[in-house]
Amino acid sequence: MRLVSLKLFFVLLLLTALTAAGCVRQSDQSNAVKLEDLPGTYRILRNNGEANDQSFNVEDKNGVWHLSDEEGSRLMRRMAASEIEEIFGKEVAEKSQCLEIPGSTSTTVICVTEPGVSTNVRIGDYNFHGDFTSDTGYFVYVSYMGASNLEKIK
Repeated sequence: MRLVSLKLFFVLLLLTALTAAGCVRQSDQSNAVKLEDLPGTYRILRNNGEANDQSFNVEDKNGVWHLSDEEGSRLMRRMAASEIEEIFGKEVAEKSQCLEIPGSTSTTVICVTEPGVSTNVRIGDYNFHGDFTSDTGYFVYVSYMGASNLEKIK
């Protein structure tokens, strides 16, 4: 069941809509992490720390962010600190830089942050919350599934 949920999570992450949005400057966020640290190849880590065998790329192509994999490429937009705070709280907003895949029926966000940053994220439409701590400094959030650490492999 857990394996099916992770596969569904990843499939929905990869099938989010392709709507482009403008960039928003994040001048009120920490300088400790930079969005420029985000490009690379990632795998989603399960709760037990094992990596999912599927990977995806996050790229900055001349200021336009993309998430790509074998299914294709989706545009991403930079999130403002206030948007990050609305989803993850003040600590994450102060210590993270995030990209969102706009136009999806579920919120899909990828962030670079400081390892050890913790938050309580909403999961699904039933107001269920779960604690999350970034172990790797990279994480993905899909609103109906919650947050998961990412392993940067390149």
